[in-house]
Amino acid sequence: MRQVCEYTFGYSGSRNRISIPENAEILTVGERQHGEIRLWALVDSAAPEETRMFEIYHTGEDIKCDQWETYKYIATSIGDSIYHVFEFKYTINEKEK
Repeated sequence: MRQVCEYTFGYSGSRNRISIPENAEILTVGERQHGEIRLWALVDSAAPEETRMFEIYHTGEDIKCDQWETYKYIATSIGDSIYHVFEFKYTINEKEK
């Protein structure tokens, strides 16, 4: 069954691991009450879960990346603060789980 699900992120500069159904389509990000950053995704709730990594940065904040080919821009959240969300593409080894 397909549905839109909501996920909560940590704060700026942090790497966020999210367990999410495989092949989920990221729809948008936004800021909720108390400055919490959220991500909404279209998911197949019957699909097995995978771990995906995201990083969040303020405008003007240094992005800690030496391999840009592993980053994908997702969206910008404009609320009390402005955050930019990137997905960090890599395969998580079983040892890292």
